[in-house]
Amino acid sequence: MANKKDNEATTSTSVGKDYDTYTHIDGITDSNGNSQGPVLNNGYTDDLQPTLTGFLPGGEGESLRVYLNGNVIGYAEVGDNANWSFTPTTPLEPGKTYDFQVFLLDPANDNSLWPSNIYTIHTTALDQDVVPTAPTIINVIDDEGSQKGNVAQGGKTDDSQPEVSGKADAHSVVTVSVTSPKGITTVLGSVVTDDNGHWSYQLDGAQSITSTFGKWTFSAVASNEVGNSDASNKYSVESVAHNADDFTPPDAPLIDSFTDNVGVHKGNFASGHVADDTTPTLNGHAEADSVVKIYEGSTLVGSTTANVDGVWSFTPTVSTDGKHTYTATATDPAGNISAKSQSFVVDVDTTTERPVITDFLDDSGVTQGTFHSGDRSDDLTPTFHGTAEANSLIHLWAYGPGWVKHDMGTTRADDNGHWTKTPTFSSTTRTGNWTFYATAVDTAGNYSSQSSKFVLVHVGTNGEDTTPPDVPTINAVHDGATVFDSGVFTQDKTPTLDGQAEANSIVKIYDGITVMGSVAADGNGNWSFTPAALDDGAHTFIATATDASGNTSGKTPGFVINVDTHNDVPVVIGLQDNDGTYTGLVKNGGTTDISHISTLTGTAEADSIVHFLRRGPRQNTSYSVQADHDGHWTLPLVLPWQGKYTYIVWSVDQAGNTSSGSASYSVKHVAANQDSTGHVDTVSLEHADVSAVHALTVATLNDAQEQTLTQHSQVDLHNGAQDTLVLTLNDILNHVQDNLFTQDGKSQLAVTGDKGDVVELKVEDIAHAEWQDTGAVTAGGVQYEVYQHTGSDVELLVQHGLELHQVS
Repeated sequence: MANKKDNEATTSTSVGKDYDTYTHIDGITDSNGNSQGPVLNNGYTDDLQPTLTGFLPGGEGESLRVYLNGNVIGYAEVGDNANWSFTPTTPLEPGKTYDFQVFLLDPANDNSLWPSNIYTIHTTALDQDVVPTAPTIINVIDDEGSQKGNVAQGGKTDDSQPEVSGKADAHSVVTVSVTSPKGITTVLGSVVTDDNGHWSYQLDGAQSITSTFGKWTFSAVASNEVGNSDASNKYSVESVAHNADDFTPPDAPLIDSFTDNVGVHKGNFASGHVADDTTPTLNGHAEADSVVKIYEGSTLVGSTTANVDGVWSFTPTVSTDGKHTYTATATDPAGNISAKSQSFVVDVDTTTERPVITDFLDDSGVTQGTFHSGDRSDDLTPTFHGTAEANSLIHLWAYGPGWVKHDMGTTRADDNGHWTKTPTFSSTTRTGNWTFYATAVDTAGNYSSQSSKFVLVHVGTNGEDTTPPDVPTINAVHDGATVFDSGVFTQDKTPTLDGQAEANSIVKIYDGITVMGSVAADGNGNWSFTPAALDDGAHTFIATATDASGNTSGKTPGFVINVDTHNDVPVVIGLQDNDGTYTGLVKNGGTTDISHISTLTGTAEADSIVHFLRRGPRQNTSYSVQADHDGHWTLPLVLPWQGKYTYIVWSVDQAGNTSSGSASYSVKHVAANQDSTGHVDTVSLEHADVSAVHALTVATLNDAQEQTLTQHSQVDLHNGAQDTLVLTLNDILNHVQDNLFTQDGKSQLAVTGDKGDVVELKVEDIAHAEWQDTGAVTAGGVQYEVYQHTGSDVELLVQHGLELHQVS
């Protein structure tokens, strides 16, 4: 169609007449495409069969010859109204220039031709016969990095060669340009729109909008044969580094499982499972190539990178047992951080508790119920109860009679750690002591140590008697002829003990804490026992009874006998002279002028009868006195005649032993003041050498005493003599035993002996009593006074009748 800038000619038919030319083409009309109407001379049209029109006054009925580029293409008839028109039958070709001209044949004038004006048109493709409208840039497409797709106006892109696209007139040529951040505009290239006007331009080759980061502005101009359009809208984008155009955070990552590579249970496990691996590997998924950060609670423990498939793994180090809660985030290459993953728990357990056997249930026989270690049972299938780590596997073992190991089976603890197991005893080896223990394997595969031992005494049917028999009695101790009272002295080294106990029980007879032997009571409970020959000294007999179920009674009161088979020769100290000039003790063979009753003094075995035979100047006389408890004796006497007196002295002790010899003492009775020789200073019996008081220490004990101390934590001083035992705290600490005499949780040592024996207890500071008297106690029929050390759990038990002196 005509365009003003292409042709300044008028479109008026009358004006189109060339009055200098009779025949005239007034116009050409475009009836095709979007732009229709008159086509100006030298104008453009997409109508390839345009219509030529004209007006020839007076030429009605004439025929016009139509020329195209000098060639006849047809004829037009002038109508009655003088108008004519012509449309080519053969379409023109687009993109060419055509000159139309018509001629009028004048037959009246020798067929001369009257030419019209030349009318030039330019053909185009469909709808290319007008200047195109300004194109539109609609999209800039990013096909690089993690953030792809259309870049919004003013948005960011890391694609150095994005695709620019938009719309323009169909089949027009769109030329695309870009202005750099520095203001330099560069023509990128041209594309032709499709039938619908769509176009796109892909930057390529050396073209790049990331050579300089910043604002790049695209623009476009459309053109066709007619001319160029106005400029398009401007479309700006900001070029950035790789993936710096991504503002969308990735999806929260997933922790799918963890891998345990240690112990019995290996493999991949879900959240909450127990593991014995202190370096469990976490496995998961996240956005491809993202950095996965792993947290325990709020503490970052490490990071790893997901591969191209989004798979990742990470191995933390766990320093403590317990539940460890992990979360993860993903950071994409653009720095966008995801939300946290769901929590994932790894319950690390590298140890397991030692199981405990608490009790067992006996539901067989007469005696039923719940019992504990050391109790008896006749149940062939007792049910054991215990505790362990929750859900752990319990393995029960036992050593039966003969210490043969038995596998008693397995069971599993419940969620609260309680377990039960009912093993079956062998019918042939069931009776006797069974020592049970248990081991555990927890859900993480950790093995426990053995439980404490648990003893079940298996007995025959209804043999669980746990009631101890009554304390037996020692009814009599005799030598076959004489029945002794407790405390008696006897020459009999093998006295016989008779007593009563529970029928058929086993009676054990002790001398102090030493078992001398045992005997079975008969069906009526009578028993009799004769020990092996006893040593001289005090012996405290005690008895216990043990019934058929193994129950042991308490101890009888102590029955004391003093075996004495020897009597030393008495000692004569001398005659006391209190008269005349010369006084004092007259030694053996001396002289005296006594004229009053005097005393002859000496020592012998305590409580023995001391006998005297006096041979004097005129007659022999016999006397006897009894030594006191300390062995001192005194004989009152007078010397009726002057001359030599000889005293023969012997003794008979409480056991009837006559001294092994006799002592002889002689004195000469003279006139007053004629006794100047044979006197010594007066002495007190308290300072006389009576019967040699023995001073002992732990180091000087005899073999029997040392054995008793080592085995029974007891020092036994029974020997019929007066002893002093010197003890230090270290002596006691080196020989104590726990709960040996009384069950009070203390470490104890005992001292027994003859009445009057002394225990000297060495202390560091006499002003501060290190040993406190805490009262009396009876153990094994012997009464003791208990002294407790203030700086430790140590007790010293001293038999009543002995003296304790604390000395520095």
